[in-house]
Order: sequence, then C-alpha cells, then structure tokens
Amino acid sequence: MDAEITSLNFSKIPSQHLFIKNYHALSAVVENSLLELLNIRQSRLPVDLKPSASGLPTAVIEGWNSPPVHDLNSPVESAIQEIRTAINSDIESLIMVGLGLGYHLGALCDLFPSLQKILVYERFPEFVKIALSIKDYSRDLLSGRISLCTWQDYPHFRQMAMKFLSENSGIFVHPVLGEIYREELDGILSCNQYRKCKCAVLLTGLLSRDVVNVLENLGVETFPIDVLRVSEQSLASALNTHTPDFVFSINYIKGVADICYDLKIPLVIWEIDPSIEVLQYSKVHTGDILFYTYRKSRVNALKDAGFRRVEYLPLASNHHRFKPMDLCSSDIEVYGADIGYVGASMTLEAERLFALFSEILPLSSDAIPVDLDALKEELREKQQRNLNDFVVPRIFHRHSLPRFLRDANGRLVDCFLCLGEGCASERRAGIINQLASRLPDFRIAVWGDDGWARKLADGVEYRGTAGHFHELIKIYNALKINLDINRIYQRDIVPLRVFDILASKGFLLADRSDELHELFGNAVISYGSVDELEKLVRYYLDHPDERDSIAEAGYTAVLSAHTLEHRLKAILADLEAFGFV
Repeated sequence: MDAEITSLNFSKIPSQHLFIKNYHALSAVVENSLLELLNIRQSRLPVDLKPSASGLPTAVIEGWNSPPVHDLNSPVESAIQEIRTAINSDIESLIMVGLGLGYHLGALCDLFPSLQKILVYERFPEFVKIALSIKDYSRDLLSGRISLCTWQDYPHFRQMAMKFLSENSGIFVHPVLGEIYREELDGILSCNQYRKCKCAVLLTGLLSRDVVNVLENLGVETFPIDVLRVSEQSLASALNTHTPDFVFSINYIKGVADICYDLKIPLVIWEIDPSIEVLQYSKVHTGDILFYTYRKSRVNALKDAGFRRVEYLPLASNHHRFKPMDLCSSDIEVYGADIGYVGASMTLEAERLFALFSEILPLSSDAIPVDLDALKEELREKQQRNLNDFVVPRIFHRHSLPRFLRDANGRLVDCFLCLGEGCASERRAGIINQLASRLPDFRIAVWGDDGWARKLADGVEYRGTAGHFHELIKIYNALKINLDINRIYQRDIVPLRVFDILASKGFLLADRSDELHELFGNAVISYGSVDELEKLVRYYLDHPDERDSIAEAGYTAVLSAHTLEHRLKAILADLEAFGFV
C-alpha cells in the first residue's frame, strides 16, 4: 500500500487552520447544537492522546483494560483495512457510530467516492474537534455529504438513521467506540420499532447501559446522556430541545432535579449505591420525582429529606445479558476455580474517604481532637477481629466523634460511611484470606482492582480486573462456587452481584440477610460466619449435583420475579398511574 493511500492527507499535528476551515463549512450548512458544543470547553476527555509509531496522533481510553481508540502503530492503514472489510461498495449512504480521531471517516470519504451521504455519530465533542483539526472535510461538509452529530443531537441523529436504514445504506460501527457507545447503538438498531414514550437516561455507571437496553426492548425511545461529562447548562439545553416524557437517573445527581422542575419533566431516581452525602431536598416540586431505593432502611430517611414518593425497589439482573453459557475448555481454564469472588477491594476509595474525614473533622467546633493515625489502625484491627460486626459506631461513641459533619462545600456527610468503606474492605479481604488459610487444597480466585494485590494472602489467585460486559458472565458460569461478600455497613441489602450470578445459573454462597431470604427463600444458600462458610464450601464442592439443582432454583427465582425487566415495568406502571406518561 503506497504512502499516498496510507496517509490520506491527515495532519500529524492538530491544526487550528484546519479546524477553522471545517468549522466554517459546518456552520454554513447546520444550525444544531454541535456548533455550540464545539465552542464550549467540555469536561476532560476520557482518553490520553499520544503519537502513534507513524507520527499521527492516536488515543488510549482511560480505565481498566482500556484498548486504544485507533491502532498505535499505523492508525490510517488499520482504518483503511477495517473500512474495506466492512463496507459494501454498492451502498449509497452509510451510518457511522463512533468517529474518534476521524481515520475511518477519512478512509470512507477518499476510498468510496460513490457514497453520497455519511451520517456520523460521536458522543464526545472533543473527539469531533480533534478530527476536524487533522483533516480537511470542508468540501464534504458544505455539500452535505457528511452530517455530524454529537450527544446533544442524538434524538435527531436517531430520526435520520431511521430514514437511512430504509434506503440503500449500510452501518459502520467503530471497532472500539461502538462498544463504548452501546447505549446509542441499541437505540439505532431498534429505531424502526414502535415507541410508546421517550426517556432521557442519565449514564452514571454500569447499570445505566442495561437500563437503556431493557427500556428499548419495552418500547421506550431512549436518549442516553453521559451526564457526568456534561455541564448543567448543556444538559438543560438538551432536555429543553428534545422534551423527553421523563428523565431516568441511576442514583441522585445534584442539580438534575432542579433542571427537571424548571422544564416540567418528571424525574425517576433509582438509588443503587451508598452515598456519604445526606440528601436534603426542600423544594415543593418533589411530587414530580419518583424515588426508588435498593435499601428498605433508606425509605423513611429519604422521605424525611423532602422526597414525597419513595419506594423500596431491590436490584435486579439484565437476564438478556447474564445467562447460562456453555464454555469452551480454554474459557474454563482462564475463568474457572473452586471458589471465586468478583468485586472491588475498596482500598483506594477507603483511603479517599478517610482523607475526607480527616479534612472535615477539624471544621467542626464540637469535635474532640483525636489521633487520626491511631484511629485508622484501631478501626482496621478491630474490624479484622470482628468480621460480622460493623465496628465504626462503637468506636465513634468511645471517642465522642460526631457522625455527621459538613465539608467545605456545605455538604452534610455521614462519617459512618466515610470510615465504613475501610471496614468493608478489611472484612472482604479478611473473609477471603481466612477461607484460603483453612482450605489450602482448593483454588480460590479473585477479580477486581489492583488494590487486591496488596491485601490477599498467599494461596489466593489475583487474576486482575474483569470486563463487566464480556468477562463477568464467563466467570459466573465457570466458577464452581461464586462468593458474595457484602459491604459490612449495608448487610441489609442484596447486591447486584447476587442477581447476576443467579441469572447466569451460577452456584452462589451469599452473605446472609433478611432481605436475601425475603427475595429468594431457600433458592439461595447463605452463610453467617467464616466457620459456616468453610463448612458450606467443603460440602458443596463434594456434592456437584446439589450445586446444580440449587443453581437451577436460583435461576428460576430470578427469571420469575427479579429481572431488570420486572423492575422497569413496575416503574413505567407507576409513571402511568401518576399521569406522567
């Protein structure tokens, strides 16, 4: 492949001249929010830009096991090969999901001159800025051959995509970004189906993707918004422009309720994680907020905080993704073990929250001086000796420490949870390490963040991080025994892990709680101490047939009442009952 073909006139250094030329061409043909976003400094792009071996810029996405957005050696040549493999030369128009730095778009424009229309979606405006700074697209932008959309125009993009898919067109999904933008892709692929209402889903974590997927399956048109990376002004503008029937948020996000009130849009909040902030909401419009919480004990506290419509709603699994699998021998070798646990070590979060406590304690006029290093060691030592007892309340009482303190921003912080994360980390590692010392002849494996590497005892296999969307299901299927170890300060909840393991038809030994028994009865085996856990492990490893029958019972229980579809149908029914949809 000669140099001219492999370069496609990309600039090795982002050029302000190229960007201005492309921007002027874009502004001559469109009046959408993309122009506004290109002029606004966004939150930091979740990638590291770096030069490739060829000198052209490329990028690596930050996070666990993150792949490069483009080939690190020859991004243009790689893009050309991928385009030539994926694209049928007979098509007249094309939908592209994921622009990145634009190498695939450049290949399309130059190698397929017969393409009359290219509709491009890119979630991050910062990527669009870079792409417009390293290649001249001005002629194709002016002619309307290329149409660019970013997150704020996704509903409009979806409508255009529906028209494209009804014509002689194709779709190209960026090999890396297409998976990251799965929420948008799900909507595009289902856009020909009947839609009964529209919902803006605020993407805040792993479960958000499943919410989008299931809502689409239930006939709801979704508008995914990566809310943690956009300004309140941009969020309000997008909601005002596209007027969804309701907004759906996993966990409470400051500022969103006020935006929804101003725009008269109902807000659904499903709290699924602990929060150190004590919520206080006094606005009279909380009747337009449906607040669901995964924890029964939170219902009254949230009502006291000013939220009128609050209900307990346990977590659930997306059974379309977590399901039984027939694994090949190589997968069983990689993901199998006698006993396994997948979850965070919580070490970094514990350190961050202890540092926060150290900062805000002196701000209180009522606080009695305390040796923080000694306090930290006392918490660690006592929690290790009392794995079933949350030691923070007792230690706070002994030192006359206040439970609630305000930080420098005026937030009311629950210090039990600040220090509870460290205790939860000690308990989680303590149970695994004690089990390993008692069962030296069995393989015990742990997946999670690298904080585990310094907490696990000899004999425990630390296998690194687990990809949530492609590895978890294999792990849950491959392990003979899956462990659940809950946070010590919220043992009254059933974590998402339990539902996903059961939906995968994995055998589970779960942390005992009244809620677990209420939801699953005898379909799940639970333990209340390390002694009991050891006996259960020995027994069920010797009785594989019983393991299989119990796993079958748990699988049946999840499918009958505890899927994400069940939960979202209940929420949609509530929205309808209150006249919101």
